[in-house]
Amino acid sequence: MSDNFDQDRKQRLNDRILTSIDRYDSRMRIKRICYISSIAAILVMGIFTYVYFDVAGSPSMSIQKTASSTKLFPSGSDVRLILNNQEVVNIAEEKPELVYSNTGKTVNINNGRSLTLTSYQTDRTGFNTIVVPLGKKSQLTLSDGSKVWINSGSRLTYPTIFAKGIREVVLQGEAIFDVAHDAKSPFHVLTDDNDIKVLGTIFNVSSYADDDYVSTALQSGSVEITYTGQNRFLNTKKSIKIIPGTLASYNKKKQKINTRKTDLTPYFSWRNGELIFQNNDLQSIMKRISRHYGIDISIADGALARQTFSGNLDINTDLDTVMEIMKRTSKFEFEKKDNRIIITNPNIERR
Repeated sequence: MSDNFDQDRKQRLNDRILTSIDRYDSRMRIKRICYISSIAAILVMGIFTYVYFDVAGSPSMSIQKTASSTKLFPSGSDVRLILNNQEVVNIAEEKPELVYSNTGKTVNINNGRSLTLTSYQTDRTGFNTIVVPLGKKSQLTLSDGSKVWINSGSRLTYPTIFAKGIREVVLQGEAIFDVAHDAKSPFHVLTDDNDIKVLGTIFNVSSYADDDYVSTALQSGSVEITYTGQNRFLNTKKSIKIIPGTLASYNKKKQKINTRKTDLTPYFSWRNGELIFQNNDLQSIMKRISRHYGIDISIADGALARQTFSGNLDINTDLDTVMEIMKRTSKFEFEKKDNRIIITNPNIERR
């Protein structure tokens, strides 16, 4: 009797052990499935992130790569056009005007010289870059009919023909844009810190590397500005829309943007050969004169550099005339040597 009892107890114990093993195996299978599912989800999210930012995101990686890989900087005396095959075309005219055909296959320079771009240069990823040195300006008509006035010390990278649904250019420096309206193809001006989106409007963008800010002055139409820090993946994108008569200033260091209604005439006057100042400090005034004439200008006295001035300057005249006018207005002394001007305060004894 006891043998049968022991045998029955052994059988129940064996059944419990087998059941525990089955439960353990089931739990392990569930954990493996969850682990594999998690890995798959991470891979899917990674692929989505790559596609969103590298392919679908704006600004496009291809035009930014072209702009950053251009080795020529705004130096020298000639405006230079860099073609898609890296051929450099020097343009010696004082104020060159370039006009692209609506097919993007030819570009006319000052209604005279004409360049025929090869099929390689006009493929869908073909970009040109215009480099405007200090002391020069240039005007450009893109293949969609949009007009761009490019200021001294600036570079603009653009496609010879725009892809369907999007128009993008990359600016380093300052330019005025008169964008041809196309509701189906928004126009983007990309800088290191801002993405400025428009449909058809007139506006100025200033984004010099040695300035602490990026400014956008809207004359007509509407503009949407998207701004981030240097690392697009670690900073939150923010957007702001501005209306005509508004100046938006983005502080690069603080990564903040401020807007205000103001007289925008000073932001467009350089196109017509005039600089207008409204309570600007002498340091910023001399920086603009330096860019226009292509000469280094330094102010030896900090208090003098911070003094503010208002007035108009005709920059179609020579540099010596401009400096003499500023000297009478600002009561400073200056010394011109080689390609440099040093401004001093006459009330401070120089050692």
